Amino acid sequence: MKLSAFIACGVLLALPASARADGARAKEDQPVHLAAGFDYMSVRTPEVTIARRRFTLSPEFSFGSRLTIAPTARLTSTSLDLREQDNLPLDLSLTLPWDPSIGSRAELRMVDVWRFRLSLRGEFEFPLSQNQVHIDSYTPKRELLIAPIDVDTLRNHVQVNHLWRSGSGSLVLSGRIGPVRPYAEFGVMAIDSSLALSPDRKAQSVLDAQKVRLDRFYQEGGVSPFYTIGAHVDLGKGFSVRLGGSYFTTGERSLFITEGAFVVPLDIVRF
Repeated sequence: MKLSAFIACGVLLALPASARADGARAKEDQPVHLAAGFDYMSVRTPEVTIARRRFTLSPEFSFGSRLTIAPTARLTSTSLDLREQDNLPLDLSLTLPWDPSIGSRAELRMVDVWRFRLSLRGEFEFPLSQNQVHIDSYTPKRELLIAPIDVDTLRNHVQVNHLWRSGSGSLVLSGRIGPVRPYAEFGVMAIDSSLALSPDRKAQSVLDAQKVRLDRFYQEGGVSPFYTIGAHVDLGKGFSVRLGGSYFTTGERSLFITEGAFVVPLDIVRF
């Protein structure tokens, strides 16, 4: 009898706490959000310098309390300096104009313990079309040294397109301190990138006269680990701000990332 009374009291005491927890989770897990953000990434190595700027618009759909899927639409502009590439007979400084791309991000909450959460995140992205590149400057090497092609001729008679796609996978560890959820993300980013060179008839005739043959594609890109540290700040009524960034060096390689987003609740459709 005493044991039954003890259990009953424990259940009664736990009910308010459970109700508060469920209420907090329901408040946190709005079914639909819209995130608008900007991010900047800089990569520097002895062979490559990349500066990338992106504007992102992403609706975020929550399915239950564990899974979030977010289609993404982006505008991206990139500057590239390619130096001493083994497979490229010239050094190039390139600007990629603003280019639209689409993709998707999925996040699965795996573990929730007290104020901490561990999530698995995956993302992929690809452009909607080939992005024609503007050639800022170039330095010929090897077989191109004998070809009389200056930068103006290269711009006017050789079309350069950038083809790419990217993907990433990461683990996100976050906590909660009042309205702030600090987080640390650790993952791997893969970028499949290539430059497609298309000389017109005039440029091709010059190359043929000098017995110079350009490859159709020059592959770039690679796989890189990354981390991001930041915070989600709850502004109330479903509105929030996300801020994050990272900087690290490995040997002669450095990576800098900064990002920010404003999140608005769209409580129209419930799942």
